[in-house]
Amino acid sequence: MEEKVLALLRESGERPLSGEEIALRLAVSRAAVWKAIEALRAAGYEIEAATRRGYRLVSEGDILNEGILRAALKEEGIKLPLLFFRSVDSTNSEAKRLAAAGEKRDLLLAAAEQTAGRGRSGRSFLSPEGGLYMSFLLHPASPAEEAMRLTTAAAVAVSRAIDEISGKKTGIKWVNDIFLDGKKITGILVEASVSLENGGLEYAVVGIGVNVYEPRGGFDPSIRDVAGTIWGPGEKKDSARARLAAGIAKEYLAILRENDPEAVHRAYKERSLVLGKRVTVLRTGREEETALVLDLDEAERLVLQYDNGRIESLGTGEIRVKI
Repeated sequence: MEEKVLALLRESGERPLSGEEIALRLAVSRAAVWKAIEALRAAGYEIEAATRRGYRLVSEGDILNEGILRAALKEEGIKLPLLFFRSVDSTNSEAKRLAAAGEKRDLLLAAAEQTAGRGRSGRSFLSPEGGLYMSFLLHPASPAEEAMRLTTAAAVAVSRAIDEISGKKTGIKWVNDIFLDGKKITGILVEASVSLENGGLEYAVVGIGVNVYEPRGGFDPSIRDVAGTIWGPGEKKDSARARLAAGIAKEYLAILRENDPEAVHRAYKERSLVLGKRVTVLRTGREEETALVLDLDEAERLVLQYDNGRIESLGTGEIRVKI
């Protein structure tokens, strides 16, 4: 019922529709129309009601549901099968469960909320309502070492998509964090299963979590100083999360189709926030070391020069840098 009422309000545009007219057109009671209007308002739609004039859709707000997301994907020409969840433990975990059960299709999974989101190195990734959480389940015909390229390609795609939809300028902190105005707004987690028979990838799961808006009550104190959002309070955009998901999918799938590692490397370097910066290298069980980032090599390893003059190419690990 809500979808039918919403369709009529969209069709009507600026012209208000009376409850009686909606009821007649849908062959339902005016009480049923009122219930549908209240349900739409509770979902986030801004609907104006004027005495003797009727109802008018003022703003759709940033609703993220399956219908809106499918429409956004269709508009961008994305044909990847979609699985949408109002809430899920983790889109990455769900994708891995599907792959383990024998799913051979490439899929896009998306959720408005995660209850057990995961980040790198086993860390939790807080995933409240207000964000966008999505995973690609892919079956690339490539060796296991290509998994790193899936990560950097995802970072480039997400950065481009956020810039396009927001008009703002993001950057990439090695390896795969997207920053805006000095705050982290996106995390990317790539997980893969490797065939013991040929050493190739059986499947890869590329998980992306974006802080689109600040959650109700603000961020948890543990991340408040480092976590940012694309838009601040009062900046909600109509269907922005659905359009962002479609934009990310469009950019990422295009990069994978083009299969041009050199182009991805150039784009990654252009968006790097660490080149030429002094960083602190963090390694488990070892003392922190400071170094200057000289370059990013073609394998997306950091080329570092430590204070003692030693030069190293760092392929895995964590760094801290003031952005």
